[in-house]
Amino acid sequence: DEPAPTLTAFTAPRGGAQCPSGGRAGIEMNLHQFRFVQEAVRRNLNLTETAKALHTSQPGISKAILELEEELGIDIFARHGKRLRRITEPGEQVLKSVEIILREGYRGILIIPLLRPDHIVGALVVRRKTPGEFPQSTIDLLQTFADQSAVAVQNARLYENVEARTRELVKSLEDLRTTQD
Repeated sequence: DEPAPTLTAFTAPRGGAQCPSGGRAGIEMNLHQFRFVQEAVRRNLNLTETAKALHTSQPGISKAILELEEELGIDIFARHGKRLRRITEPGEQVLKSVEIILREGYRGILIIPLLRPDHIVGALVVRRKTPGEFPQSTIDLLQTFADQSAVAVQNARLYENVEARTRELVKSLEDLRTTQD
């Protein structure tokens, strides 16, 4: 048997944090898992029909989807017992990414969160069609860019808030002047 094609995905936490295994935070996913998720949605979450369409076994599909959910740390599907009932909100986001990855043929992804002290404001995502780790120099450069981007996003939001508050104050002042006249 030929090994399944894989996608190497790395996240680069702030400060070059290491994953528990000692390497960079990263996972290698089987691209068949993505195809299974995509086809399950196409087949209205019916894994028996999904298995028939993909010429494989239903238990194999169930296991692969569960493993993908475990690797990602989210539930792609809500279940009732063993049956898939609906796609979750995080699952919708995964499905959008899966469709892009499969359509475009990406094999390597680097995800760097845009972090503020108390929350995530976004993510910088770099994709490529060759698998494998990204060089540390690339990660460091993108981390610096992500840090600056997070500050810029936060500043833009603060500016929008100040502008909205200024408009409210101008309107209140105009209303007050109209009332006084």
